[in-house]
Amino acid sequence: MAEFPKQINVYEFVLRPVEATHDNAKMLYDIFSKDMKNLRFWVPNDDYQSALDVFVSLKMREGYTQPYLYGIYKGDEFLGEIGLTGFSGANKFAFVGYWLKESARGAGVINKLLPTIEDIAFETLDINKLKLNCNPKNIASRKIAEKNGYTLDGIMRADRVWPDGSIHDSCEYSKLRSEWEKGKQNA
Repeated sequence: MAEFPKQINVYEFVLRPVEATHDNAKMLYDIFSKDMKNLRFWVPNDDYQSALDVFVSLKMREGYTQPYLYGIYKGDEFLGEIGLTGFSGANKFAFVGYWLKESARGAGVINKLLPTIEDIAFETLDINKLKLNCNPKNIASRKIAEKNGYTLDGIMRADRVWPDGSIHDSCEYSKLRSEWEKGKQNA
């Protein structure tokens, strides 16, 4: 298996792992705390009760041999994260995930970056499918999936339990390797 790049330049953005520093943990905790309502679908807000909890999570990431998750930077400004989670070598799939802080949304950032993450995933991992899950009410994420050629496989009923105990559905989209290859040929 080829190695994931440590840093990627895409348009005006730089993708690189978020280092486990106390400053980064505080920055992330502040973002999560201010926008818990919109980020709770992906960010384990119930696990992050303090900046120290975020720091521990960042330290745990350092043990991975591949940086599957990248921080999104524009200049010195941190915008969010994008990358791969839930990799299953046996079933040949991975989940692509992303989140942006509130001030970075609506500018097409993910649409610019998602094709690069797909290229890395299909070229580096021996997978057949990329999955993308989102809240059915998150119209922006649904549009991102559809604009980038993902197919809605279905609405997963009662798929997420939020920290307040409420139960929510999720949309599951996917893109197959054959669809990604066809898109590369047509580009």
